[in-house]
Amino acid sequence: MALGLNIAKIKRDGLAIDLDRLSKEGYTAVTPEDSYRLKMYGICVQRHDGFFMLRMRIPAGRMTPDQMVRVAELASGEASGYVHLTTRQNIELHSIRIEKGVEILRKLKEVGITTRSACGHTFRNVISNACAGTCPHELVDTRPWVDAVSQMVVEAADYYNHKLPKRLNVSFAGCTSCSSHALVNDIGLSAVKNAKGQVGFRVEVGGSMGVTPKLGYLLKEFVPLDEAMAAIKTVALLYIQHGDFESPAKGRLKFLIEEWGIERFRAAYDKSIRAVQNETPRKLPTSLIPEFHPANGVELPTLPPGVTAQRQKGFYRVAVFVPLGEIHHSYFTRYAQWARENNFGRVVITKEQNLEFQWVPGDKVQSLLTLAKSMGSMAGASTTILDVQACPGTSFCSLAVTSSQGAAQALSEYFDTAAVFANPFLRNLRVHVSGCPNSCAQHQGADLGFSGFTVKVGSDNRFAYQLYLGGAMEGIMRMGTLAKKGIADQMIVPVTDALFTVFLRDKEKGEVFHKFLERMTIPEVIKRVDELLVERGLSPTTYNPVATEAAFATSLADGG
Repeated sequence: MALGLNIAKIKRDGLAIDLDRLSKEGYTAVTPEDSYRLKMYGICVQRHDGFFMLRMRIPAGRMTPDQMVRVAELASGEASGYVHLTTRQNIELHSIRIEKGVEILRKLKEVGITTRSACGHTFRNVISNACAGTCPHELVDTRPWVDAVSQMVVEAADYYNHKLPKRLNVSFAGCTSCSSHALVNDIGLSAVKNAKGQVGFRVEVGGSMGVTPKLGYLLKEFVPLDEAMAAIKTVALLYIQHGDFESPAKGRLKFLIEEWGIERFRAAYDKSIRAVQNETPRKLPTSLIPEFHPANGVELPTLPPGVTAQRQKGFYRVAVFVPLGEIHHSYFTRYAQWARENNFGRVVITKEQNLEFQWVPGDKVQSLLTLAKSMGSMAGASTTILDVQACPGTSFCSLAVTSSQGAAQALSEYFDTAAVFANPFLRNLRVHVSGCPNSCAQHQGADLGFSGFTVKVGSDNRFAYQLYLGGAMEGIMRMGTLAKKGIADQMIVPVTDALFTVFLRDKEKGEVFHKFLERMTIPEVIKRVDELLVERGLSPTTYNPVATEAAFATSLADGG
């Protein structure tokens, strides 16, 4: 409903909306302009008339059992029955009705959840490393900063929602092993030590994925901890003052920095930050998270798959695999009940669309693994190729062009075979599937990334996938390279199987996938894949793609 809208005009005219009236009058009373205003409350148009998607702000993905139970109740009674976990540590409910909007928001508020500014041209949910507060290697616990920024965003929502040219994504990392996400966020802060041994944040700006992916630019090697809030506000201020407010397709922060160059942007930042600091108290936001000192845990002699020792002796982080980020409300409730009784209610949504239980005493680990297994979740699967990241796609999203969930399910079933899962060179590859180029499933950050797209076949537009290869989100950040276009739904698995066959056949001894791509070059690898497809009686180019990223960028100008 929002495609083609003049978003700048709507923001100038005002974003106030009468949710009580819409709840009484229903879907037919929602104007196209209202469909954008509703995003300011996390309510987004779905591809099915009469239904909406509801996105919740879950700072750093942290949830309490009470919140989980309430979300599960709403999923069961007011939505599709499933809870969707996103790559930005949000929660989404699909197929809600606007008639229930006010009641749903009230019930979420009762347990401390807000949807304010969860969608639209605003500060989105603030993400962080899931292990914050428990990591043996972290330089600083980032959770207080996440909470402080989130609180600031919600309190200043009326200002930022009207003024920002487009969305701002903010990422925190407390250790170097978790810092790669900073490079694909508009503002990324990663904990570092300076030459004096002081802890602060390195700040990178202008990163994003989507139609025109860009790794972030280094803004500051070191920002003191008590300057972090002012740094974020200063970047936002410069973006508001100089970003392209009128043209959403060129509205992201990365385009401003590309136009200016990072040196000019840094000079403007240095000139502006002192004035912002005068309005921002220089204090550490440590008071936002109470100290947590549970009784001693029990140490495990060996760690099962998916279990990681915390820095707190006798306690563990347990990753629970959530296939495609979709979990039934009854399972969500059972996990909440287990957490309430066994690990002090410490649950985190990860950026990989899974659940992580923290502060699990050693003598409770097996109980959790048994519970997960009873609900079909394989221990340790969250670190394997079975853990395909996927957005909702055409199942719900109004911007999607392909069924990413269907493609991801087909790939998961193929991966769950001895030929793939048992192979040490394939077992830990990352595979992501997005239903459109906006990259909600971060397809450019995977070993194999598929992106929904349109291709021209004669006079018809057809839906297909593009394949990206060689990306990575852990360790050294790498943006995947567009390798192949025009892959029809039914060719997703055959193309992947041919790729794996070529890799295993032609790699050198001990060579891992991304090194194989570097040595062979991606064009040569795809040439061999296409030759193998022909040998197998399959078409290497199911469609003849002529659509361009620029054309698609125009159609998705308001960004989702």
